[in-house]
Amino acid sequence: MPLQKLQFRPGINREGTTLANEGGYFDGDKIRFRSGYPEKIGGWQRDTGISTATLKPSTGAFWGAAKGLWNWINLIGYNLLAVGTNLKYYIQNSSGGAFNDVTPIRLTTSAGVPTFAATTGSSTITVTSAGHGAQAGDFVTFSGAASLGGNITAAVLNAEFQIQSVTSNNTFTIVTSATANASDSGNGGGSTVANFQINTGNTSFTYGTGWGAGGWGGSTGAASSTSLTSTITSSSTTPINVVSTSGFASSGVIYIGGEGISYTSITATTFAGTIVRGVNSTAAAHSAGDLVSQYASSATGWGSPATTGIGIQLRLWSQSNYGEDLVFNARGGPLFYWANNASPNVYDRGQILKAGTSVTTKTGSFTPDSTCPTIANFVLVSDSSRFTFAFGCNDPTGVYASTAQDPMQIRWSDQNTLATWTPVITN
Repeated sequence: MPLQKLQFRPGINREGTTLANEGGYFDGDKIRFRSGYPEKIGGWQRDTGISTATLKPSTGAFWGAAKGLWNWINLIGYNLLAVGTNLKYYIQNSSGGAFNDVTPIRLTTSAGVPTFAATTGSSTITVTSAGHGAQAGDFVTFSGAASLGGNITAAVLNAEFQIQSVTSNNTFTIVTSATANASDSGNGGGSTVANFQINTGNTSFTYGTGWGAGGWGGSTGAASSTSLTSTITSSSTTPINVVSTSGFASSGVIYIGGEGISYTSITATTFAGTIVRGVNSTAAAHSAGDLVSQYASSATGWGSPATTGIGIQLRLWSQSNYGEDLVFNARGGPLFYWANNASPNVYDRGQILKAGTSVTTKTGSFTPDSTCPTIANFVLVSDSSRFTFAFGCNDPTGVYASTAQDPMQIRWSDQNTLATWTPVITN
């Protein structure tokens, strides 16, 4: 039988069956068509990048395992890649470029709140910062610290550190680049400020059992939550105004940020009676819209065992372009906004999207209204109409949704703005 040339149609067609697609390609893997013929696609190349941080991981150019990637081009043509890991959030400029740390800041202390204590012959420093809310593996940056008197100089302390261990809700340890000597008897002075980055996450889903399972001991999370309807100062002991006290104990302790506040009576919208500020923490000022939580009476304290296994979620990121900027979210946390700087090679940290908190952009600023969600599971910006959707979220006012997170709740901002979340007839 003479040989016959087989001429196949280019492209892969799976709309029919293999029999109906006779003379064409039905399936393929890692190929493309060029001049009518299939061509193998080249393999993958590792993007090693570079790290510009002073605190570098022992391996690789960024901290943690990548859990989210998002690629886009900004208005001046920079090819940007957002990399969310279980430990940090980065923006990389072009393949092989620098990984710029834009991890949002969770808490900035007042000057003088953090203090240091060194042990002669050791590089481990104990830091006292009331109500720090940190966990082992988190990152903190100090500024304004003075020398402890010996090898632990101001330059050693004023840097970024990964927290090694958390010994209480007021203390934790770090490891410095120098070993303390007998002269290191100071505490860092009264000008030290600590910037705590958002809590780190896990690389995989696990179950915690026994000691340390769930938050500060055996707590599965807040049993009740609401939000402030007015600002309170750090010294105020007047009744605390909230959206609702439904589900809260008639007396007890509430938590706003890292501060515990005790009360002896409630009304429908206030915590009243004898108000004691800074319970096992440091009193601080709080803004309208801030989350107010209370834990169940069965919750165990720091260092106590939980009675049952508790699921510990892995860190998952969602992100979406808002023009040339970026809106991003760590599952179960707040929404954040990253803005391109007017100086294109400056990479600022992500900013929290929160009621009453101003967000700075390249061209100005905006302030989200009182119903902007404080917690969500996923964020998405519609590509052409530019509505920002928050999935599995809440409403801190309790008017349009529950103040606590509802996994089935979807809310969105007005078109082309992140400032307006309140639904009215004109938006």
